[in-house]
Amino acid sequence: MRACCAEHTYATCADCGEFADPNQCGKFNNVFSKAMFLLFNSNRHECVMKIRELGVEGCAAHMSERRRQSLPHRTA
Repeated sequence: MRACCAEHTYATCADCGEFADPNQCGKFNNVFSKAMFLLFNSNRHECVMKIRELGVEGCAAHMSERRRQSLPHRTA
């Protein structure tokens, strides 16, 4: 993903206009990302969507207020 962002000069995957849903991207949604999701309870999809909603700075403030480094996977 890092190489893809660099190639397209994106700051984050949230800047990509090719996929409305980041999970449609094979570079974003792969075995490695699923392992990170399980190991760290990190919902990268929701993080990308939050950046799209609030912008990078807004998302950073949102996460800081909640003292989180990532948005957790919600169960049930």
